[in-house]
Amino acid sequence: MDPIISKYEYCKLEELNWCKKECIAYQRDMSKSVKYDDNYYQKYVNYEDTDISKKINKVRKNITEKYCSSILDIGIGSGEFIKNSRIKAYGFDINKKAIEWLNDLNLFLDPYKEMPKVDGLSFWDSIEHMPNPNSLLSLFAPDQYAFISIPTFADFSNIQNNKHYRPDEHYYYFTIGGMIRYMKDSNFELIEFNDFETQAGREDITTFVFQKLN
Repeated sequence: MDPIISKYEYCKLEELNWCKKECIAYQRDMSKSVKYDDNYYQKYVNYEDTDISKKINKVRKNITEKYCSSILDIGIGSGEFIKNSRIKAYGFDINKKAIEWLNDLNLFLDPYKEMPKVDGLSFWDSIEHMPNPNSLLSLFAPDQYAFISIPTFADFSNIQNNKHYRPDEHYYYFTIGGMIRYMKDSNFELIEFNDFETQAGREDITTFVFQKLN
């Protein structure tokens, strides 16, 4: 459980705890997880070279190189962003197949052991999968950038019927304001946000750029 979010007051909303003031909801029991296995990795391989994927990665490349000359991608999927990045890109993952792929290219870095001296870290559809995002966000050096693409909700009414509601896979759910509030409380400044992934054909995805404060 994230220690920042755990301090927020909440009420119960089905299987979730809802922090009404902060516009954040989270899964009450985070002891279970989907399997991040070969099938999960292959799912992302199947996304490669689709029209939506090409559009998304084009803008991800543009927005990261706008601020960075090097980056560490957290939760690489199939590694498509790394393959197409125009800046030096490394990766970290917990999926054995993804780790093998990164090690074969000598691109695996573990920020929990030592935060690399890169300009930023990207979380493309990954931060909501982490039971404790603060365990990594707290390791950022001042001025490092965090690039986050995440499903965002207008509100949490009828959330169980939303396509982005995924028990044991997505632990946290944010409105746009909720994500900005959480990152502010984690000592990050908002630089920009946009909906380019929604425009590319995904549903209700917002991309944020934050920078760690001193």
